[in-house]
Amino acid sequence: MLEVLNNGVSSEIDYFEEIAVELNKLDLPWDLSLVFCPAKDTLPPSRFRKIVFVSSQENHSAKDCTSEAADVLLTFRNYYPLTSHNNPRLRPLPLGYQAGFRPVLPLKPCSQRPLDYFWAGAINCNRIPLQKALDLYQLRNTRGKVIWYDGWSAGSPRDEYAQILADSKIIFAPRGWVSPESSRYFEAVLSGCVIISEPKPNYWYYEQPPYLWPGHWELLPQFLDQLLADPQLLDEIQHYTLRYWERCCAPSVVARYVRHELELLLGGPSRG
Repeated sequence: MLEVLNNGVSSEIDYFEEIAVELNKLDLPWDLSLVFCPAKDTLPPSRFRKIVFVSSQENHSAKDCTSEAADVLLTFRNYYPLTSHNNPRLRPLPLGYQAGFRPVLPLKPCSQRPLDYFWAGAINCNRIPLQKALDLYQLRNTRGKVIWYDGWSAGSPRDEYAQILADSKIIFAPRGWVSPESSRYFEAVLSGCVIISEPKPNYWYYEQPPYLWPGHWELLPQFLDQLLADPQLLDEIQHYTLRYWERCCAPSVVARYVRHELELLLGGPSRG
């Protein structure tokens, strides 16, 4: 039996709940409580031993609400620590998509999308090189959309944002204030966009990733020209990107990963 408890997670709740649905389909042989919990909150009481999905700690700290909890078997973390740590119960978990996001279907081939490129995000010190590159590129290619805003979550409504992604050939996934990870990356994957991103951490769900990186944002204008000059290549990258989602990020894949980690820990099917 799998008891599911949400202890205040909001932004990641849709993705977490879909993983939980897929876990239930696997008919787990253990009685467990799956708890969704923000990193700084307190774990709620539960009927069974816990596995915990922890959200919202962009600093990649190894400490969270499960660090001292005796009844937690495993913790699956968004923003898994970037450096070594001494918590043997900790496992990396994809960020997935934000609550309310759904890709616009059917997906259009990249080569048939009206916007060559799209960026919408907050300004921070890590993104100044991207801002300069896009300012330069917009002077010679106006078939894109660039929006800079102040503050987190100050962008467009989810359905409007999803439609712009669906109409965009190429999107950008730079670093945030602290983390190289973002939900933007996973939403672009699910939308079949070609992604230009700085290198991601060496976690299992970034294995053979679809994103491209020219080496520095200063090289972006030339890199975009080369990509956009080859519509067939754009479509091939899109197909690879969508396969990558099904291989590394889909809720069903994450559910099987969680089960595998439990089997390694618990030593095979059992009750209690």
